[in-house]
Amino acid sequence: MKRAILLSAFILLCVAYAHAQNFVDFRVPEHIVSPEDRGDTVILRLAAEYATVVQVEASWLSKPVPMYKNEGVWELKFTGLSNDIYYYRFIVDGVPALDPSNVNVQLLASGYRSFFVKDGPTTRYFAQAGRRGSVSYVWYESEILGSSRRMAVYTPYGYEMEENDDGKGRRIKKKPKQYPVLYLLHDEGGDEESWLEMGRLAQILDHLIEQGRAVPMIVVMPNCNPVEQASSRLGLPEIRNARTTSTSIFISSFINEIIPFVESHYSAIPEDYGRAACGIGTGGTTVINTAVMYPHIFDFLLPLSCGVKDNGNLTADFLRVKQGRVRLFWTGCGTADQEAAEASRVLHDALQHIHLDHTFYMMPGGRDWGVWRQFLITFSPMIFKYYTD
Repeated sequence: MKRAILLSAFILLCVAYAHAQNFVDFRVPEHIVSPEDRGDTVILRLAAEYATVVQVEASWLSKPVPMYKNEGVWELKFTGLSNDIYYYRFIVDGVPALDPSNVNVQLLASGYRSFFVKDGPTTRYFAQAGRRGSVSYVWYESEILGSSRRMAVYTPYGYEMEENDDGKGRRIKKKPKQYPVLYLLHDEGGDEESWLEMGRLAQILDHLIEQGRAVPMIVVMPNCNPVEQASSRLGLPEIRNARTTSTSIFISSFINEIIPFVESHYSAIPEDYGRAACGIGTGGTTVINTAVMYPHIFDFLLPLSCGVKDNGNLTADFLRVKQGRVRLFWTGCGTADQEAAEASRVLHDALQHIHLDHTFYMMPGGRDWGVWRQFLITFSPMIFKYYTD
């Protein structure tokens, strides 16, 4: 019995020692700084003495590139990076790994990545503002799609009901004012979390509103995938039926379920002058199709990184949009976006043909969040321009 107790104690000691060794092995050496921003140069480092091949796989690289080893520390320098957010990970002897020296981690469609912000004039909007709005995830019932569905909602700083003194020493709740609503749609492969995580929606709007550049607004980010109840990260089963495979079914749910839900559950302006619709890629195409089918719902239309094909009906379609009294039609695309650049120009030409006043904005870049974040910073101060409290 005594021998068994001693044996058990020895095993526990070994296990404890093994765990301690694991913690020691994964500690980041104090002298390792990664990433290190030296202004014109960014340096990535990894302490992996026993690795034979280490590569960097990054959002700014077309393929993984090798790192170089110096006294057990792998290192690689990059120059020419503009002010933006960059994502990367290491490939250590064929195994993907995050940067243990970097606490900033983001879940992308392809998995987790370490990231850093290259500081500059526009990237200040990606940090936290002094006055911050709130973000919540809400569920609504969709009879059209046959499931409960989730969407993200941003409310600006000060949205919540305020308490005031009624003059008799009693606290009363003041009904909040009504806010305009921006409906923000994601691209193919995205979900209701994309604009918050990749687009830095909350941080950007917090800054613009705090500076008085943008009107305080509610932002609604639904999941535009008809078969999904919510982001795939929640592990919910897909709803596949005849309804969810229809190409126009989301638009029907958008108009008849999402907008009524928002305007009945939030202090939202229930008029066209208080609604804006923006989308990227397939989300932008949804904005265009929605405007054609329902021309009197939105006064502000912002289809991004998308366009149209000349199917012979463009003039008639956009004349319908024009009849809806559009206050702002703003469309943009990256110059290197091979999927959408030509279609965006067709859209521009079609709008010019019917003399629909609009902005066609091209900027350097491709089909990525670096472009879309800059679009958000650019157009947000323009929407709800005619709105007053």
